[in-house]
Amino acid sequence: MKCTASSTTLYAKCIFHGQDARSPFIDTRPNLAEGVPEKREYHAHLFMDDHEVGDQSAIVSVML
Repeated sequence: MKCTASSTTLYAKCIFHGQDARSPFIDTRPNLAEGVPEKREYHAHLFMDDHEVGDQSAIVSVML
C-alpha cells in the first residue's frame, strides 16, 4: 500500500512552524542571537485531507 500524503507539517519545539508539499522545508527564522550558533529540534507529521495522519516523526536536532 502506497501512502500519498498531500503535505507535511513541521514543528519546532512543539510549535507549528509550517506546512509544505515539497522537500526540503527551509526554516527562515533568524537565530535568537546574531552570530551565535543555535540548536533547533524538529519533528513532522504527514497531512492528508486536512488532517494530520500517522505517528510523529523522530525528533531531529540541528545546529545553525
